[in-house]
Amino acid sequence: MPRFLHRGFDFHYIDGGAGVPFVFQHGLGGSAGQIAEMFPAMENARLICLDCRNHGDTQPSCAGDRLGFAIFGRDVQALLDHLQIGRAFFGGVSMGAGVSIRIALDNPDRVAGLLSVRPAWLDGPMPAHRWYTAVARLLAESGTQARELMAASEPFRALTELSPDAAVSLLRQFDAPQAVERAARLDAMAMDSPIPDLASLKSLQMRAHVIATERDPIHPLGLAKTLAAELPNATFQEITSKSADLARHMDELRAAIAQFWILRD
Repeated sequence: MPRFLHRGFDFHYIDGGAGVPFVFQHGLGGSAGQIAEMFPAMENARLICLDCRNHGDTQPSCAGDRLGFAIFGRDVQALLDHLQIGRAFFGGVSMGAGVSIRIALDNPDRVAGLLSVRPAWLDGPMPAHRWYTAVARLLAESGTQARELMAASEPFRALTELSPDAAVSLLRQFDAPQAVERAARLDAMAMDSPIPDLASLKSLQMRAHVIATERDPIHPLGLAKTLAAELPNATFQEITSKSADLARHMDELRAAIAQFWILRD
């Protein structure tokens, strides 16, 4: 289990395969293990993923003022410095897509290409921020009873009818390790932004690909289309939603990642 120390944190990360580095970051409340499970086996790809602060096996937990897209991006770049990697392909799912875009904005020469899967942020707070701030508040106020209170609420039942997968994903935030101690990540990240303004995306000239689905209020399809339209050299792809067919979604997602890798040059 590889680790490295940086700014008072004992970071856990994965570094697997051999070949060209592909840094692919996890979503809010997820971990590097989430990425290892969803990633296809690809020739000549070295998969790297860091457990962000307040996520996975990275310790210790911290307050919200030590969290954010810019901070997470600098942590990922510190890992690459540790591994003596200069340039790499970057990507991520949901929050991880935002982290990778922030790295590209801060250090574009380091980014060979971008892959954004189900992005959930643009140049402002996450559109679904009210759900995550509600979870953070419940965890802080109710501790172990928070999950039951959320599941019984009328807004949550409405979300379940609209997107069962989104509802399940939200409940997983209550079940995550150290959920109460790490609740600050939900509020801090949901209200942060990886992009100062849409115009800044025009400076990113590397090849990019954006993947999204319908029936996902946490990762709106329209937001993903806007991101693809604003990136100068981006393509867009819609795949089956997790709520419609989870197995088909995963198959199509792995195929899309593999195709991006094949066409990376």
